[in-house]
Amino acid sequence: MAKRKGRKGRPAPEEVGGEDKGTNPPAAGPIQQIEEVLGRRSYRLAVPIAILLLSLAVSIFAFDEKLSLTGDNTEFIILARGLAQGEGMSLINYPTPKVSTKYPFGFPVLLAPVAMLFDANAEPGAMADWLAMKWLVVVMFCAAMVALYHLVTDQWGRVPALAVTGLTLTNSLVVDYGHQVMSEVPFLLYSLLALFCLERSMKRAAIIDNYWLMAGFAFMMWAYYIRSMGVVLVGAVIIYVAQQRQFRKALALALSAVVVALPWTLRNRAVGSGAVYLKQLILQNPYYPERGIVGFADYVERLSYNVLTYAARDIPAALWPYFQPTIPFHAWDPQNIEILSPLSLVVITLSAYAVALSVTRGLHLLLLNYLILSVGILIVWPWTSDRFLIPIVPLMTLFTLRVVTDVARRVGTRLGQGASSGVIAVAVIGLLAMNASGLDGVAAAAKTNYPANFRQYYAAGQWIKENTSRTAVVCGRKPFWMHVVSGRKCVPYVFKEPPEVLASLEENGVDYVVVGQLSRTTFKHLVPTVVAYPERFEQVWSRPDPKTWVFGFRRPAQP
Repeated sequence: MAKRKGRKGRPAPEEVGGEDKGTNPPAAGPIQQIEEVLGRRSYRLAVPIAILLLSLAVSIFAFDEKLSLTGDNTEFIILARGLAQGEGMSLINYPTPKVSTKYPFGFPVLLAPVAMLFDANAEPGAMADWLAMKWLVVVMFCAAMVALYHLVTDQWGRVPALAVTGLTLTNSLVVDYGHQVMSEVPFLLYSLLALFCLERSMKRAAIIDNYWLMAGFAFMMWAYYIRSMGVVLVGAVIIYVAQQRQFRKALALALSAVVVALPWTLRNRAVGSGAVYLKQLILQNPYYPERGIVGFADYVERLSYNVLTYAARDIPAALWPYFQPTIPFHAWDPQNIEILSPLSLVVITLSAYAVALSVTRGLHLLLLNYLILSVGILIVWPWTSDRFLIPIVPLMTLFTLRVVTDVARRVGTRLGQGASSGVIAVAVIGLLAMNASGLDGVAAAAKTNYPANFRQYYAAGQWIKENTSRTAVVCGRKPFWMHVVSGRKCVPYVFKEPPEVLASLEENGVDYVVVGQLSRTTFKHLVPTVVAYPERFEQVWSRPDPKTWVFGFRRPAQP
């Protein structure tokens, strides 16, 4: 017997947690009863508002006023300031602003009004622009959780939507980035909105007067302009529409996407540097481009490393943050890890089960396309990171819950409907409890100071801010971070031999050099330069534990 569909294309109530025992309507189980209550008019607005308030409460609990330790967050701050100051998408930390092609313009555009309203160097007690930007990301995190609830409600039902949303908004990895000036959470918001609208648009083959399609396309392309990873979302949507045999719509979406994406591509080519991420994808090591393009053997090694790393470490840590890998992140060496470890086996089994379930029953095919393409891009990328998974954590959570529900329903056929609901409830409540316990660690980290090496680097920046001219130029490992902290123009050192490093310092008009403990490259390139040319460097400040120095740089006298 063909399975009947519920309202708005969702599975009928028995698909949510009960079982269909024949032509007679089954007795409503506890999950179906909750579903019916949540469907009442009085709850349709109350539940999203409750999710919004709960997300805000979680964000306040875990909010961290410190700058993120990545250089990316300060680069976004600088780009936003450049837009606010009329410099366009430029890195204004350099003595002469440099046009940026690394990131799309979407996120800096969202941040630019904040940069205009708040002072970058606010007095103590006032809100600096980067702190206000953090709160803007919090707002987008809260909105993303509401969008997730509506997406899963349309795709499955209100009870599963509550479970998926609850597990996501208590996920410590997602919450940790829910207040950082990074593009993952803004991208998550607009990608979820795009998926929601585009899925609804598929109920009509029309193109011109299909307003869900127009809204979904707008959100999809805005997500693309927030994060280059959005190209995966565009591809997943076009493939899905073609799978549904709506070929005219697929062609219209593809052509429209090219037209919308083309201006930015042409702009990047016009400024001379082109697409940064595409170059990084094909280089052996983006930090050392002179090593050339990856060969076949290099790609095989990269794929093996990335698959192993994501399966055994990053995906388990992202989905279940309370489970930590046996080897700490800083000591990770995939050569010492068996791919058939318990956690990686769980990930592989869940993935295979979820794909089979989705394909055989025609469930969440658009989301499955997006998830598969996203993971595919990640395993060919030069670097691995759990933060790359943040935009797809809600979807991985959805498919995990789908698998749990399907297993529970199979158990229910033998033990009864109550057993099925009980298994689902115990699994969700247990996961929520463990997630909630993991939030304590995020909140505790928010109350601590920077790690010792960044604390001393921050102190160096504060000393430079208070003791140097506003026109001074500083060189260090994280120039964007140092610029935001010190308020001075900042440049990186080149990853080359001492004579070339020295020439770069002279070319950039550097006045001060910061030697910190943030990267091994400092001791591979910058420290040897200081040692090789001691007459050109004068120590003006230092701190122990770990040792951090500021050197004055003596440029050669002009003839």
